[in-house]
Formats: sequence, structure tokens, C-alpha cells
Amino acid sequence: MKLPLNLFLSLAVAASCGAANATDYDVRGVDFPGAANTAVYAINDSGNFVGAEKDAAGKHHAIIGNANALSLLGTNSPLGSAVESWAFSINRHGDVAGAFTDAAGAKHGYVLRADGAFEMIDEPGAAATQAYGINARGSVIGITSDSDGANPHAYVLRNGQFQPADLPGVAQTFPLSINEAEEIVGEAIQTDGTNGFGYLQGPRGRFTLVTAPGSAPEQTYFISINDRNEVLGGYADDAGNQHNFVRVHGGYEPFDLPPSFAATFVSAQTINIHEDIVGIYFDAVGVAHGFVAKAVH
Repeated sequence: MKLPLNLFLSLAVAASCGAANATDYDVRGVDFPGAANTAVYAINDSGNFVGAEKDAAGKHHAIIGNANALSLLGTNSPLGSAVESWAFSINRHGDVAGAFTDAAGAKHGYVLRADGAFEMIDEPGAAATQAYGINARGSVIGITSDSDGANPHAYVLRNGQFQPADLPGVAQTFPLSINEAEEIVGEAIQTDGTNGFGYLQGPRGRFTLVTAPGSAPEQTYFISINDRNEVLGGYADDAGNQHNFVRVHGGYEPFDLPPSFAATFVSAQTINIHEDIVGIYFDAVGVAHGFVAKAVH
């Protein structure tokens, strides 16, 4: 995941907004050599990014890259022998959080440290665990679920201790990003089949639910928060079109790729402290590509 769950299910009918960006970006596509599809999910403040490639057999494998190189992630760790793997977050130290599927079909969360140390993340009693975000303090967020993906529950892992992170009064909570101040953003769903609300939760648990301007009811999500409290998110309008935005000081700036990319769908995934944005776009024949958009200041 990292791509919001309900948004992922609607990709076949969604379209990008085509709006002009309030900030200028230098954008380049990212395609893993030989891959059928490529996704970029996160970028840290040093410009290192992570994601996943889908091979010809339909299996996903975590990747890591920067402006000069692109490679499979953790080939000397358990990720190297995993059936599938995804890298969803990278902090400023270079630690990566994500998920992988083992030979028995079980899904586990993980943290791969910059020094190569590998940590499996499995909440006790859960059939499946995924890690969606890691901050500079080492706090990890994600979800647990039944083995078939049903009954998801949010968690925060701090100092080796799992803490429940489901929002009260919400049917499903998907925490997608955590910054150094321990602020969490994500997707709060009250009605099946919707994107729900974007939410921002403080370190003491207080939270707000947000609907972006122009959004249809219960069709907003937040997906990333940086250490400047800038929030990346998206919404669907009344016609079902998807739009990406950056929320800065309470205002909403649109984000889209240049027309030269001819994207039929754009999903922005992470914003770093420099306002660089990474994500995924689909071309006219439905192939997914990653992108890195460097903010021009």
C-alpha cells in the first residue's frame, strides 16, 4: 500500500486533475530496468527514494534509488528471498520501512536499517503486519490484519512497544506517514467504498478529520507529512476525478505532472522537507511509472 487502499481500487476509472502547480518542479520518470510497472512511494531529505517494481511474472520487489542509481533493496537480507516485497518509507537516516510476503504466504512488516541491520515487524496475535512509515526517531506506523487482509487495525511501534492507533468513532484507520514530531496523517474511513477523510493526529492522540475544498463527501485522504508540517494528499471530486494537493498553512496547492507525461492518472505519495514529491503515474496503456518531482525554489 502507501497508495490509499480505496483509491487503489478505483484506479481503473480515475483521471488526473490536469491543474497547474502552485510550485514549479523539475520532474523525471523512474522505470526499473525490465520491469512491467514501477512505483515510487517515498523520498527522504537527502533525495534517496524507495518503492517497488513489478516483474514480468507479476511479483513486486522493493527498490531503492537516487539521482545516480536504482537497484533492488536488501538483496542480502530476508527481502532477497521474499516472494514479494515493498518499500513504503525512508527516513533521513536512510532506514527503510515496508512489507514483504514470505514463502508460506504470510505478510510481515520490516525495517531495513541504513547499516544493513534487518528487523521483522509482527504485532503479536496478528495474522499479517505491514509497515507504512518510519520517522527519524525510529517510530513505525502501519496496519495489522487477518491473513486475507480483512479487519485492518492501525498501530504505532515506539521503543519496541506496539500501541493501537485506530481513531475512535472511525470504521477503518490507515496511518500513512509520521514525521519527527510524531504527527501522523492518513485516511479515516467511515463509509465503505469511499476514501473517507484526511486526518492529522498529534503525538498525544488528538486528531482532526479534514475534507479538502472541492472534494466530494468522504473522498479526501492525507498521505504524507514532512517536518515542516506540509501535508500531501488527494481527493475525488463529484465527477470522480482524482486531484493531488499540498496543504501548506491551511491552504491547498494543486499538484500534477506536466502535460508532456501524458498521464491518465497521477498519485502523489510523499513530500520531503525540500517540498520534493514522488509518486506514481499511469500512461495511456495502463502501465505504472514512478516519478520524482524536485521543487524549484
